[in-house]
Amino acid sequence: MSGMIPQILKTRKSFNFMASSLLAYYFSTKWLHTESKKERLALRLIREASKDLGLEFESKSSGWIMLITDPKTSQTKYIYGYSFGLNPQSVAMICDDKPALSEVLETKKIPHIKHRIFLHPGLSNWSTSSGMFSDLFSYAEAHQWDLVLKPKDGSGGQHVFRCKNKRELEAAALTILSHGYTLAASPYKKIEAEYRVIILDGKSRLIFRKDRPSLLGDGSKTLRELLLEDFKKDPLSKLDFLIRSTNNLKEIDLNKVPENGALTPIIWKHNLAGGALASIKIDPLIEEKLNLLAIEAVTALGAVLFLWILLD
Repeated sequence: MSGMIPQILKTRKSFNFMASSLLAYYFSTKWLHTESKKERLALRLIREASKDLGLEFESKSSGWIMLITDPKTSQTKYIYGYSFGLNPQSVAMICDDKPALSEVLETKKIPHIKHRIFLHPGLSNWSTSSGMFSDLFSYAEAHQWDLVLKPKDGSGGQHVFRCKNKRELEAAALTILSHGYTLAASPYKKIEAEYRVIILDGKSRLIFRKDRPSLLGDGSKTLRELLLEDFKKDPLSKLDFLIRSTNNLKEIDLNKVPENGALTPIIWKHNLAGGALASIKIDPLIEEKLNLLAIEAVTALGAVLFLWILLD
């Protein structure tokens, strides 16, 4: 990794790119789950890269805020969490708001999974007279009662629920609304993999694929039995997965008996923090299509730095 840093930094004069590239690489490896609890790996990498460039590095708020200063000009750039200050504020806010981004992409005729916003009943000045739950049930009916509910600006798979009946829908909505005044809903889509494309200055800098861990069925054992067998092969590494994916496993029917030779995912979400694995090995033909679609979205939004999510 240390040999990779100088190559990354030479691609752009602004040292902000150093941070974005390193974070992209950071998210595309298993290091996300094996880093020291004392310090985020991204923080250490950015600190080391700053030193290599002769830049002054300082962190605040347990590494959530990073200050990178050029001693020659006294100019300081700031990184706040995963925000690097490269995009216009309005564009950044749209990109962080799933229903808002969905509407913009719809206007620009760019393929996407549509998301709709639903407001807390307490926001009576903006909510409909029919009521949020009535609207939510109607939306579920229109999508054959198979929805995904999530915070409109959340990440990492936190408080994301698949709902297939009224009880699940009500429970998910109440959980999400206990943390804010809005939620986003979208139809559930069965996908094999999720891709992330990092775009900077109109060019793709990194693409990685997120795969869910799967078990090979033998036609007789349940997923629970297969999972136990897999755990016994390498208990230490599997224990880490089980701890991270506990909530995801609750949403899988572990009594299901996969067909012989069938590869069956044991979690339904593609979040790295929830047990999914990342890979940068992607078919060149697929990579070309991903690049074209991601750049089309970035151009439409007028973004400088963009992480585009694509589904297969």
